[in-house]
Parts: sequence; structure tokens; C-alpha cells
Amino acid sequence: MTNATIGAANAMSDSGWVNGSVLMEYLDKHFLKYVQRGSGDNNEPVLLIFDGHASHVSVDIVKWERDHHVILFLPPHSSHALQALDIACFGPFKATFHSEFNLYMAKERGRVITRYEIAELSGKAYVKSMIPVTIQSGFKKAGIVPFDPSKVPMEIIMPVQSFSQKRKEQETPQHTMEELLTQKIKETAPNINLKNLNVTKRQKRNPD
Repeated sequence: MTNATIGAANAMSDSGWVNGSVLMEYLDKHFLKYVQRGSGDNNEPVLLIFDGHASHVSVDIVKWERDHHVILFLPPHSSHALQALDIACFGPFKATFHSEFNLYMAKERGRVITRYEIAELSGKAYVKSMIPVTIQSGFKKAGIVPFDPSKVPMEIIMPVQSFSQKRKEQETPQHTMEELLTQKIKETAPNINLKNLNVTKRQKRNPD
């Protein structure tokens, strides 16, 4: 965490991806520390919007959110429409991070970027891209603050029609099971000329 952004926290997993333990640590030790409730009452509900990945859903997390009056909103496949940081911030952040990455590689020729440099490089990108006006524009475009449901038309969060049509076609069998099996046998069976094949009854083995 050398030269990381002020207030940043870190956690690691064996796979490198977020899991239930990392998420719980973030919620309990980081999120609660910075969340602001309008009335100052800790019982006032807070809405937390993030994607519905399997690692984000567990009995422990649901119990935690009820105990701390946090409403987890997990709309699947809607990051492009409802997650404010995805809409306005992560694009500029990635571009700035890649720029910092390239500058580092140009100055430190021959060195390999490891996990020990990530906090500093991402921290520089963070302060340049995660600025209040950009963050606020993301929440506005998503219709969250100020609340405006018309900002997210239903058609942009509905399943892609081509996928639905393809699934429908797949659900309609084009051949019977007998036809499919017959075709598979023809494809895999050895090439035998049945006209020249003499088939005789199997004779009983002589016990002598």
C-alpha cells in the first residue's frame, strides 16, 4: 500500500478475484466508515447498488445488511445503466491508469510491475479521474441522484432480443431423437459395404 490514495484499504484473495470474505471485510471495515446517512441516524436505511455476482450473495451478507440497515440492490447485467461509477468513472480511470503504467515502464526500463507498485500507480490515476464532478455526473446519468426513472429506459436493461430469439430456436427441436441417433451412427460407424457382407447365424460351440 506504499503511496496509495489517502483512505484506501486493501484485501487479497488466493484467486485474485473478489469473494465473499473480501466483500464482507470491505462492507464492515471500509464502507460503514465512510457512508453518510442524511439524518445522522444509524438506523436510517442506505441503498448500496452493485452487480449481482455470485460472490456478492450469501446468508452472512444478507444478515449483515439487515443488521446495519443497508439495502443491497443487485440488478443482474445492468452495470452499464445503474452503476454510477461504471457509467462515468471507470472509463477515465482505466485510461489514466494505463497512462501511468506506460510512464512508469518508460522511466523504469527493464523493471516488471508487481503488486507492490499497483497501489501507487492506481492511486495517481484515482486522484486524476475520480473527481466529484465526474462521480456526480454518473449518479445523474443513472437517474439515482436526483431520482429520475426516465433516465434508464426499460429497453436498455432488457435481455438482448437476438439472444432470446436464438434460445427460442434452440428450444424447438429440428429433428426427432431417432433421426439424430441414426445420423450420429452413420457419422461414426466404420465404412462397411453391407451388400458384400455375409451374415450367418452364430453356431453353438462344440463342447469337445
